[in-house]
Amino acid sequence: MNKLTEIREYTAMCKKTGFRYHGAVENIEYLLSLLEEKDKALAFYANRENHAWEMDEYRNVIPTQIMLDGGKIARKALCTSYNNEGEV
Repeated sequence: MNKLTEIREYTAMCKKTGFRYHGAVENIEYLLSLLEEKDKALAFYANRENHAWEMDEYRNVIPTQIMLDGGKIARKALCTSYNNEGEV
């Protein structure tokens, strides 16, 4: 079991048993949500298929998913760290 899974399970157990220590569970859940948002962004940019580009019959480049995104997913993940609203 990795540490992140361990933290998720601990947080779930705390919620189930009603354990509250000065907002600790809420803070952990907040941090986990930030990590999940960043993981989604990293997965998108790491996916090789999102980088593959082609040309049409007129030799124009067909934009890749990365080109179409233009960094929006990354900016959302970074913004989420500051305000947890993901505003770009």
